[in-house]
Amino acid sequence: MNVKHVIAWSVLLGIAGCTFDVPYRSLAFKQTFDAAECTRLYEEYDNAKPEGPYPEINRDSKCWQRSREEHRDYDMLFVEFDDQGWVQGSWELDPIQAKKNFMDDFMEQLEQLYKRQQVAHNDGGLSLVVYVHGWHHNARAWDDDVHAFRRVLGQFSQMENNLASAGYPPMRVVGIYIGWRGEAVPIDILRKMTFWDRKNAAQRVANGSVRDLLGRIDNWRDTKPTVRKPNTPNVRMLTIGHSFGGLIAFESLSSDFVRSSVRYKKGTAAHGISRVGDLVVIVNPAFEGIKYEPLRVASVRLDGLDATQLPALIIATSEGDWATKHAFRFARFFSTYLEIERGQQGMANVRAVGHNERFTTHRLEKGSCAQRDCSGACTTDRANPADKVRARSPTTRCGPSLSSCAASGTRALEKPNTFATR
Repeated sequence: MNVKHVIAWSVLLGIAGCTFDVPYRSLAFKQTFDAAECTRLYEEYDNAKPEGPYPEINRDSKCWQRSREEHRDYDMLFVEFDDQGWVQGSWELDPIQAKKNFMDDFMEQLEQLYKRQQVAHNDGGLSLVVYVHGWHHNARAWDDDVHAFRRVLGQFSQMENNLASAGYPPMRVVGIYIGWRGEAVPIDILRKMTFWDRKNAAQRVANGSVRDLLGRIDNWRDTKPTVRKPNTPNVRMLTIGHSFGGLIAFESLSSDFVRSSVRYKKGTAAHGISRVGDLVVIVNPAFEGIKYEPLRVASVRLDGLDATQLPALIIATSEGDWATKHAFRFARFFSTYLEIERGQQGMANVRAVGHNERFTTHRLEKGSCAQRDCSGACTTDRANPADKVRARSPTTRCGPSLSSCAASGTRALEKPNTFATR
């Protein structure tokens, strides 16, 4: 290797070393900030048009370095994990003397938000939306996924307000953003080359303390009182994972799903499948189908589920997602070249789970009530019966082909299905 090659590699390694480490929210939950300034900045952000470009962020302001943001219609909490799967700041703690870490501070913040909502509304609660981001993203205030998540929370808040107006208990929306180093190199020409490294990092995060986090949130939710309906806590929990974030969400929770399926017994007290929170949704997951096989086998054995059984996990993949359909398969081909595979193992090991027919249970397609399979499953808007369609109920069946009714509808199940991939 000549001198030029040595210099080139040194520069590249130096650039990679200059990328920031977690936490990006370096102030955590410390009170070293100007509350009035933060209120003003968050309000200015909230006043921006939701359909327009993302608002500018003052990157020097401490308000955007906190692990908590108090917005007008929702709150946001951030939890970050390093490349080894440890929660932020835990590497600095004495393993014997330290009794608390960032996770404990986070749970205290969550409890504070709950108590504040209880003070404001006697029967009020929280609607938790947990999000795990994917490749090329992180927890910085100006990251596109953070921007998009704020908009989603605003939409959730509007839905909760509509429900409250209809007589349902008022629920404050709280977004929980799980961050990790999805972006390792800040140079465009090198970013695409980090697939293997970031996938391995996501795997370590999945096997790390994020399991403790999700378990603690779920357990905390279960301790809250019920409202109106029996066994319904006044804290709702939706967990969403995207891309490598889908890998993190699935890997950290799949053992719980398999265990619940194995313990299921028809006609006993264990009747029904327990869930993590209310629902886990994984969108365009970047993990190979072979990881899903144990859960697929466990779900096949389930028989006689009650018709009221709600989904525990939904995996949704777009057929047009280039990254999981082509780039993922290309990368997996080289990383599994020396592995021994038999029969369908080959495709399951190379293709992302959502692009493998072995694991597909449903297909969501645009349709209308004019279709025979959907005619009995939908009601139409008389002004425009071809375009505006809504499903009558979550349990509506839509014919033997399981065709869906309109773009805004969802495919119903011919039989109760707890784990579904689309």
